[in-house]
Amino acid sequence: MRAVVALLVGTVESSPLREQVRVALAGTRAARRRHRPQVDGMNSIHVAERATASPAELMDRLEKHSAAFVRFRQRLPAPLRRVKVATPIPKRRLALGELVDVVYTRDVWIHRVDVAPPAGRTMVLRQDHDRRLVPHTVPEVASAPRPAFPPARDGQRPGDRPAPRAA
Repeated sequence: MRAVVALLVGTVESSPLREQVRVALAGTRAARRRHRPQVDGMNSIHVAERATASPAELMDRLEKHSAAFVRFRQRLPAPLRRVKVATPIPKRRLALGELVDVVYTRDVWIHRVDVAPPAGRTMVLRQDHDRRLVPHTVPEVASAPRPAFPPARDGQRPGDRPAPRAA
């Protein structure tokens, strides 16, 4: 759970464009060394750079930087939004605009599945926003060419966990 929160903090702290570029370059180098997709390298950078932060500090930083990251995503210039970026799926590239509008939003949303059980919380689905995300998430996960839900550290897959309850 700590790594997921550190990843989210790293993501929201990378709102300045120069920081996005720094993490992308460092992540690319890390991924190449391990023969992994770029996104795995970027994620490893986010987690490693926050390894010494306490849980309370991570939560404070998440709260502090989230609004700036949302503004960064909303203000991304149109020419940059059209730039194609690599994905972990071979031969699939997507526009940076789709990455920041759809993928980041979906990933943060779905990480609630990872964080809720270890935090002793029940994931509650709310109609006011979850109904907008599910239609984007389920088809993407279902069409993934690799297993979408690898076992968690406890050996369970998300389907083995209690289902979220609706509010």
